[in-house]
Amino acid sequence: MHQTQKILIVDDKKENLVALRQVLHGVAAEIIEATSGNEALAATLDHNFAIAILDVMMPGMSGFELAGHLRTDDITRLMPIIFVTAAYPDEQHIFSGYEAGCVDYIVKPYVPEVLLAKVRVFLEMDLQRRELQRHRDQLETLVAERTRALEHELADRKQAEGKLRESEARYRDLVENSQDLICTHDLDGNILSVNTSAARALGYPCEAQLRMNLHDVLVPEMRHRLPRYLDRMRRHGAVRGLMHVRTSSGEERIWEYNNTLRTEGVPAPIVRGMARDITEQKRAEEKLSRSEAEFRRLSQEFHGLLDAIPDSLTLQDKNLKIIWANLGAAKGLGKKPEELVGQHCYALWHNRTEPCDPCPVLESFATGQPWETTNTTSDGRIWDVRTIPLLDNNGKVVKVIEVGRDISEQRKLEAQFRQAQKMESVGRLAGAVAHDFNNMLTIIIGYGELVLAKLDANDSSYQDITEMVQAAIRSADLTRQLLTFSRQQTVVPRVVDLNEHIENSRKMLKRLVGEDIELLFSPEDNLWSIHIDPTQADQILANLTVNARDAIAGVGSILIETDNVVLDEAYITGREGFIPGEYVLVVFSDSGSGMDKETIQKIFDPFFTTKGEGKGTGLGLSTVYGAVKQNHGFINVYSEPGHGTTFKIYFPRHRGPVGKEEIQQAESIPGGGETVLLVEDELPILAMCRRILEKQGYTVLTAGLPEEAIVLCEQYQGDIHLLVSDVIMPVMNGRELQERISRIKPGIKVLYMSGYPADKISREGVLAEGTNFIQKPFSRHDFFLKISQILSQGER
Repeated sequence: MHQTQKILIVDDKKENLVALRQVLHGVAAEIIEATSGNEALAATLDHNFAIAILDVMMPGMSGFELAGHLRTDDITRLMPIIFVTAAYPDEQHIFSGYEAGCVDYIVKPYVPEVLLAKVRVFLEMDLQRRELQRHRDQLETLVAERTRALEHELADRKQAEGKLRESEARYRDLVENSQDLICTHDLDGNILSVNTSAARALGYPCEAQLRMNLHDVLVPEMRHRLPRYLDRMRRHGAVRGLMHVRTSSGEERIWEYNNTLRTEGVPAPIVRGMARDITEQKRAEEKLSRSEAEFRRLSQEFHGLLDAIPDSLTLQDKNLKIIWANLGAAKGLGKKPEELVGQHCYALWHNRTEPCDPCPVLESFATGQPWETTNTTSDGRIWDVRTIPLLDNNGKVVKVIEVGRDISEQRKLEAQFRQAQKMESVGRLAGAVAHDFNNMLTIIIGYGELVLAKLDANDSSYQDITEMVQAAIRSADLTRQLLTFSRQQTVVPRVVDLNEHIENSRKMLKRLVGEDIELLFSPEDNLWSIHIDPTQADQILANLTVNARDAIAGVGSILIETDNVVLDEAYITGREGFIPGEYVLVVFSDSGSGMDKETIQKIFDPFFTTKGEGKGTGLGLSTVYGAVKQNHGFINVYSEPGHGTTFKIYFPRHRGPVGKEEIQQAESIPGGGETVLLVEDELPILAMCRRILEKQGYTVLTAGLPEEAIVLCEQYQGDIHLLVSDVIMPVMNGRELQERISRIKPGIKVLYMSGYPADKISREGVLAEGTNFIQKPFSRHDFFLKISQILSQGER
């Protein structure tokens, strides 16, 4: 009775041993497991194994080393060894295996049926080997007994040979029905045999293939390798690799082969080959490789895209450690992205040892929802922070993306925008009331001056009327200040020598500051000219002087300086709104109480004042700011509490001659004689202006509407020397009226007047230089002077 056969399976991974045992479950053999080479060698001392299935790569002792030990033992040296490996070994690998004594290779993943079939063949061969060994022992005994056992020995031999032939037949049947592609060939490449799978794979009948050479089945590109393959087979006895074959239909297929040379027991050396068609596997691998390359490309593009985003992007875990960061996050900290990985966000951005409160990332981990907040970092920057939670299949937050945007500059611009809106709002308010208010003030001033002209200076009512007129003039100044700071005031710029203008204004400015304050002026020689309305220059000087006076408690000083400066790109860097170029600089310094940063940020706000109730309108510096901006200039303020204040104003240089304005005194204004056409849709103003002009000796024609003025011109036979017209009127404006009347009365001169602010008169807010214009309200003196200048100088 035969003993139960035993199979030794060796693998350092338990799961692989379990898998092998499951495959071999149907084999009538006892399975002995070993997890290391030493354990396997120990098992051979207690068991006689029919076959060993070894893993190649094991710690301590590899499968090759174990096989070498087994081949040195008389008991195990003939034991068949099958190597099971997870990767296709290279040729050197194969040689090592065969030199160690392996009889076959199985590559993971393997087909269980193939492994099972091979094991059964080797078990069958083991039985035959043992049977032969038993018979050999018996024969040796019989030989010793000589003649007595000769016939029995011969019978047993025949029986054994029959069983061997039967086993070989079964093996041949296994080969023929194997899914592997099996063939034999000689060392010249001539095909000696093929199994059914190989014949079917190539598409040729078996008989035809037996007349073929390997050269015939290889693709042309690989035929030159055949001699080298045969040479290696002669020298090494085993070759493993890939071959590209051409089937009978012309299709190219890829075979993975494992061939060995047999020289014993055969008349001539024969190569036994076993191959598998891996064409589809290779195609899948190539497709996978292309997909991986495309994935890497897209991944690089995606990371490049994320790095191109200026915002800070980080991926954080529940411990607030950064897993990944983009270039924007790293740049904001002056680091590289990889230097942020593993760091805590609150330590990097806030220099803290614990999370912020509230922490948007922790909020997203807790709620599973996006979160948004605003944080201020340790360096004072303001960040808009948003989070995006990443969920697993169960809806659990596993990571959080934090997006941070530095909005410091945006907040600064928003503050500037709000400031501009404040100014615009006040400007709109002033502009909305300016027309009607100025018209009413024109009436008050005009009729007041008419009354004063009739009264004696000693009359008790004279001073009362004078105060009334002065109050109206101050009200007009208030409106002009509002319009100037909002850049809506109508201005008539001229080329001005600022040194000369300041020098001419020093007496007036000195009266504003009083005796206790010293007013100093340090002009720059050869100062460049600027282009500005002289009235605006007066407003700037007066308002800065009053502001300085109010900041000085008791004795002090005010210094006005001028200079020529050139602002380059380096200087304007970081100075909002500055433009490179040539400028005239006016420096206005005082020795007053100074201001803190909070006050400096508000001084140009309309109606902002640090003075007591009733002591300031809050429009002085707003007017300065508006006038400077309207003339394309810039203004800076430097101040500290207790150290005074310095204003620096930059006016663009104007290249051109300085205009000299001829000043006439009221008593020298020539009076009347010419004919004036007066057009005004406000009838009280029309009547008042008519009385003023007639009192001065002019012949006055009046019209309340442009159409009436045109009809009057057509009917009037005499000369009309001057058209005095309101600018904004129903149906037709003053400019259109002047063009119509000029066709009727060629050579007629014109003087425009208006109570509207500049933006209502001209898109640019400034009348063209040389246009005759007088702003309402105006005094009788200014009205006469303007008309006299136009009529005497021939201006249009």
